[in-house]
Amino acid sequence: MLLTFTTDFGISSPYVAAMKGAVLQVCSAVEMVDITHGISPQNVRQAAIVLADVAPYFPTNTLHLVVVDPGVGTERKMVYAEIGGQSFLAPDNGVLSYLAKQHPPQRVVALAEPRFWRQVVSNTFHGRDILASVAGHLASGLDPIDLGPIYESLIMLPWNEPLIELDEVRGEVLCIDSFGNLITNLSAAKIKGWAGPAGIETQIRERRISGLQTTYGKQAPGELISLVDSQGRLEIAQVNGNAANALAVQVGDWVRVRRGTKS
Repeated sequence: MLLTFTTDFGISSPYVAAMKGAVLQVCSAVEMVDITHGISPQNVRQAAIVLADVAPYFPTNTLHLVVVDPGVGTERKMVYAEIGGQSFLAPDNGVLSYLAKQHPPQRVVALAEPRFWRQVVSNTFHGRDILASVAGHLASGLDPIDLGPIYESLIMLPWNEPLIELDEVRGEVLCIDSFGNLITNLSAAKIKGWAGPAGIETQIRERRISGLQTTYGKQAPGELISLVDSQGRLEIAQVNGNAANALAVQVGDWVRVRRGTKS
């Protein structure tokens, strides 16, 4: 089985190794891949976007273990979910909601059988003592239905949809990547179709950006540009710089797109 890890533990944390050890204690025949341990602490929304962006590039039936869990030790549930041909072990706190928005879950099971957990469960490390142990049992061939009862519905974070009007389209900054690029919730293909041959002008805060570039390197260093990111979304970037810092922009800030002069 291929097993991935996504956490907010940080790259120097020993917690990741502890989880991998807990998996291997149950099943040694597991191939493990780290998606990221650089999620901002307790940032469930960021983790949800990362999962939705990355999971489709893994083979069908890959198991993804997710620990971004500010509610660890509380009454929040832990689940096994099958979404978009992939399997996930995660807290039910919205971390699977961006995936579930795109692909309705085929099956969700509550983790309610302690016999598949570690014998001693810490109130502050369910990732190791519940999720990792369960992952090991699944890798050994356990049928997911044995993990607990069917779970009716996942917690969904609010995800705003773009507003398409006659003269403009309004979206928002969905996330900010490690380069400071502003990833929006606007589909670049839909924007180009809406704008037609006139091209687009993008506004964020008081800055207006003309045209839609094809890559970062064709404009001068320091220039703000709009382009299509690798997921097909409208992105705002600063060439060889950090657009988020340059514009003092945060996740959730409005982005406006109007018809402009074709570049």
